[in-house]
Amino acid sequence: MILSRLSKSIREQNYYAVALEFVIVIAGVVIGFQIQGWNEARGERAREAAYLQRLHIEIEELVITREGRVARRERTKADLVEFVDMLEGRSAAPPGDAHCNAIGRSFIVSYPTDSIAVIDEILSVGALDTIRSSEVRAAVSNYLLITRRARDANEFSEAISVVLSERFPHLISVSAASVGNGLLGTEYECDFDGMRADASFGNAFAINAFGYTSHTHQNGLVDQALEALHAAVDQALGLSPGHDRAPEVAP
Repeated sequence: MILSRLSKSIREQNYYAVALEFVIVIAGVVIGFQIQGWNEARGERAREAAYLQRLHIEIEELVITREGRVARRERTKADLVEFVDMLEGRSAAPPGDAHCNAIGRSFIVSYPTDSIAVIDEILSVGALDTIRSSEVRAAVSNYLLITRRARDANEFSEAISVVLSERFPHLISVSAASVGNGLLGTEYECDFDGMRADASFGNAFAINAFGYTSHTHQNGLVDQALEALHAAVDQALGLSPGHDRAPEVAP
């Protein structure tokens, strides 16, 4: 339609009409690009809102998943530190069952999960820039850095750890014990006097204690980075401390 009118105007040498037709065509193209840009921007904002919502949900789920295991590891570390003080004469208190169980479990340094699926997805499609908040982007990058370092450090802790009840059965014995819900755990019995007198045990225990405290230290660093990421995402969503759920965010 436009082309036929344009052709007719050229034949008739109606250059005013030709110019007008060109203006209409150019304006239509510009408006078309503008509408396309608006639609793309709306799509970007919708993706951003979806990513932030998922980040919020998955972070809170991960916090719950980690907190029980991390808290148990912290209690075991505290018992190990107390036992070291007792071994080296800095504490006159006698060791007890909690210390014995901590010694027996000092080889258990399996790494708590730190994965956030939506972050893996965002990175796999190169969509981190979709999130406008520089604080969230920085917190994501920092979390990834801290978790990679923690995994590397924890591999070393796992490599050096010794199952003391297997190497020193005359000093520490283990038995199965019910922990409820049809599950079994372990309980340990220790010869503390024999442990103090056995240099080989002392060496192996020191290695385990080092690996275990390194393990719990890395857990703490990951939790700090996760907390910072949580705060940045909540700020981007406009949430305040003590919220129950993420609000619906308009694109």
